[in-house]
Amino acid sequence: MFAEEEEARHFHSIVHAFKEYKKHTLQWIQLCENNWANIPAHQRALLDDDMKAKFVSMRTAAKHNGHFIDFLLVDNVHLFANEDPPSSSSSSSLSEMCSHHHYGDGSDHGPKLSDIEKVKSTLRQFVRDWSVVGQEERHQCYGPILRELAQRFPVTPEGPDTRPRNEMRVLCPGAGLGRLAMDITAMGFNCEGNEFSYFMLIASNFILNKSSRVNEFTLFPFLHQNVNVLRTEDQLAPVRVPDVLPSQMITPGVEFAMSAGEFVETYRNQPNMFDVVVTCFFVDTAKNIIEYVETIHRTLKDGGLWINLGPLLYHFADSDEGSIELTYQQFKHVIQQYGFRIEKEEMCSTTYT
Repeated sequence: MFAEEEEARHFHSIVHAFKEYKKHTLQWIQLCENNWANIPAHQRALLDDDMKAKFVSMRTAAKHNGHFIDFLLVDNVHLFANEDPPSSSSSSSLSEMCSHHHYGDGSDHGPKLSDIEKVKSTLRQFVRDWSVVGQEERHQCYGPILRELAQRFPVTPEGPDTRPRNEMRVLCPGAGLGRLAMDITAMGFNCEGNEFSYFMLIASNFILNKSSRVNEFTLFPFLHQNVNVLRTEDQLAPVRVPDVLPSQMITPGVEFAMSAGEFVETYRNQPNMFDVVVTCFFVDTAKNIIEYVETIHRTLKDGGLWINLGPLLYHFADSDEGSIELTYQQFKHVIQQYGFRIEKEEMCSTTYT
């Protein structure tokens, strides 16, 4: 019961951060305007009309983002309450799979600044996963994985593995807003995405289940980028999502699902479940990367395939939470010690917002 109460408090703190986004952002814009007003008058005169117009546009963009977040939160109560919200066929309900998703922050106070920053980050991730603007980044990061899947498992089965794609199961941990997992499903594979962050789960539930047409929603994800900006137009550029309709990406006879929970905890007791595990910018999110390798090995069927792309930045490297940081050579050694055979290895340059 205590764990469930902690989870509920944490969930509602995330919802509160989303709800406070507009207020917080408008306060930040006011601070920017105050800072401008406090410089000497002869300096303000150089750009005063331009800056005043910019602040007006920034407020309009912040309110528009707040309106988008209002849409995003409409069914959030179903996500936690273990009820089935109305949804299209684009995704299974996340509410069915949230009961084992635990967090440690039970604060009942206002949103933490770090949570507000995660709301801003979530808005930016809509760009990468669900907009035309993010197409090049998806090509760099998701493209190699999708091409490897296509090469290994052609639409017309041939070679030693003659199974059709719709008889294969792919796991995609660290699924974020779900685009890579959905692209894999669109190829004809049964795919299950897994995500730990409630920020991502709330946003992915919205875009996967509530979109009814292409480019239905407009947001201003670069609004908060006030440094290293080339032009005001870049900072205030609108982005429309989704660039494709998720409900139209799934073919009959193929299953798509999202599971909510910490990766190791969720799949610790699910051995031999998947034919393929796909990890994209994920393995370095572990406090103990060896535990990730162990879990991936356990959840794969005999002869299964692991496709990985991403750096070793180690998200907890500068924390005091017991992070294990291996070199790439050490990482490869661990992989092989668990019985994996490295069949293909290459370096590539990508961006990843």
